Amino acid sequence: MKTWIGAVALVGTLASGGAMAEAMVYGLGATSCGKFVAYTKSFQESYMFWFNGFATMASSQSGIDYFKGTDSAGRLLWIQNYCQAHPLEMFNDASVALMVELHKKQK
Repeated sequence: MKTWIGAVALVGTLASGGAMAEAMVYGLGATSCGKFVAYTKSFQESYMFWFNGFATMASSQSGIDYFKGTDSAGRLLWIQNYCQAHPLEMFNDASVALMVELHKKQK
């Protein structure tokens, strides 16, 4: 139950302004999924470094090991597929969607 509440709080904080100020997204998270897909695989790794920092922040705030039972190749493929299907969304949106999926996997 604690992990579910943590994920809901994480997604709620990241996805909505609510009573809090709207979260600012910096760096590669503020670019489109279309750009991510258009880049070569070696530059996509830079995006994944950004995502790893994003996930580290979420893990430290929630106490959940989101990467448990996964590997970097699987996470990259998941985001590639997501961004192929949603090229107009921001890379941050893809990151939040993957974090939700990773949280479901931890249950």
